[in-house]
Amino acid sequence: MPDGGRTEFPFELTDLHSGKRTRPLPADCSAYSVRFGPGERLIVFEERVVRVLDMSSGKQLSKVEKSPDTDELITSADATTAVEVFRIGIRVRIVHRDLSTGRRVGSWAFQFDDPTTLSESRTGLPWLSPDGRYFVFSLPRAHEIYRNAYQSGILHTRTGRLISSWLDDSYCSCATLSPDGRAFCTRADREINIREVATGRLRQRIPAARGLSALGFSADGRLLAVATRPRPIEVYDLYAEYSRGSWDPAKRDQHWATLAQPDAVAAFAIIGHLRANPMEAVAFLRQQMKMPTGPSRIGW
Repeated sequence: MPDGGRTEFPFELTDLHSGKRTRPLPADCSAYSVRFGPGERLIVFEERVVRVLDMSSGKQLSKVEKSPDTDELITSADATTAVEVFRIGIRVRIVHRDLSTGRRVGSWAFQFDDPTTLSESRTGLPWLSPDGRYFVFSLPRAHEIYRNAYQSGILHTRTGRLISSWLDDSYCSCATLSPDGRAFCTRADREINIREVATGRLRQRIPAARGLSALGFSADGRLLAVATRPRPIEVYDLYAEYSRGSWDPAKRDQHWATLAQPDAVAAFAIIGHLRANPMEAVAFLRQQMKMPTGPSRIGW
């Protein structure tokens, strides 16, 4: 037992193909979680420190320490970005760090346009996209008419620019981002919400039981895997209901008008129909998205 009564646990890596154990990694930390990163890196989470270790040598490549007044210290899945989150009343301030070096990249503070109804209780989520590009968080509403409501937002991690926001009856949790970065999926109360990153508008709702523990998109963004304790993992085809029926050329103007409307649910239905009919979709888009002609020689 080291000073302070903290128990230290050594790490051992096991090759799943051969079953052989590699040499243990240094036991100078008390981790509560570990995660494999790209390029033979291991991300080690302690109570107030995040370390990046080289798996082949056990050498520490970098570390980020949590400041005394930090509410949360979160990292991206690709081991490139770390963010310290500070809640200051109804404002959120973050310090952006390069996780590969531990160095500070920048900082910014954010406040929603209408802060009068926000509570000063703890920030919900917060969450970083796998590549560290997006920062997501939720703030509870305090006003009586907004009881059990949360204001959520997606911001650009490096600049703090607000990309989209929305009001919901539960805070964002168990979040995941589609591979193309256009859809954001979160757990809400007894359902899964899929929203557009660009607008924050709700695209789809999927009923879900309590105990949901993980969400994940397939590489092409078509399938969504949902893990709910103690039930088996379920896989949903997000485009299945839009794949029925053939393309109707007579409705092309109607489809184009729908895509221009702010209704994300209706627009996503048209996109799903286009995906199910790729040949007709190419002809449709070529007709609707005509390239402007250049100036003629006479016009010069």
